[in-house]
Amino acid sequence: PQALVGLRFRTRTFMPVKQRAAAQRIELKNTASTARSFVLSFDMRAAVTKKTTFWMAGCPGEGGNAQRWDAERSRVTFVAGSSQAASAQGVQPHADSLAGGHILQHKVRLQPGESRVFRYVNALADTEEEANSLHDKLQATFEDAEQQNELFYAEMMQALFTPGNRYFSGHLPTLHTENETLWGLYFN
Repeated sequence: PQALVGLRFRTRTFMPVKQRAAAQRIELKNTASTARSFVLSFDMRAAVTKKTTFWMAGCPGEGGNAQRWDAERSRVTFVAGSSQAASAQGVQPHADSLAGGHILQHKVRLQPGESRVFRYVNALADTEEEANSLHDKLQATFEDAEQQNELFYAEMMQALFTPGNRYFSGHLPTLHTENETLWGLYFN
């Protein structure tokens, strides 16, 4: 699209280790030779629910969640009315405004070659207070959570091929060969 010419978006989504949350690092870079000014909007939505019985098909989400905006923390929290579930979602740095009760808006100006990073967190919990607390903790320790995620999953990948590892009851075989064609087939 024409509006995106000269802007590069890079995202990295991860799940913080042993947390009921998802996080995303969003990096924007102005690749144009002139400054760029625009409004970047993040649409927060949820139909959060806690379903404790079996469900076969369809979305088990609960419509009509209560929504609460916390401008100080740049966070929208959704709370289920019929079950114990909450989702706290937000983007840092702080939004400049909120539109429609759920769209966080950031006024952005980037000089040529300049980058800006935004951090999105969606924290899930049984209560609004727990979801808000987890969201705030993850936003405050975002880089550490991202690093822990990288280390944890690198360790798990190595464990896939390690006999007697602490994650899996077995392990995958490893290829031992001098044949470069076979090596390329196995590892690509």
